[in-house]
Amino acid sequence: MSELFWFEKYRPVSFDEVVDLEEVKVRLREFVRSGNMPHLLFY
Repeated sequence: MSELFWFEKYRPVSFDEVVDLEEVKVRLREFVRSGNMPHLLFY
């Protein structure tokens, strides 16, 4: 299977690629910096 699913092909690789949602990006960066990552569900 050489083709990627749509969501794998177009999902962001870095926080900079996430469009809008600036407040969410700030919180996610803080989780990463602190090493305290809660359970998260994205859709």
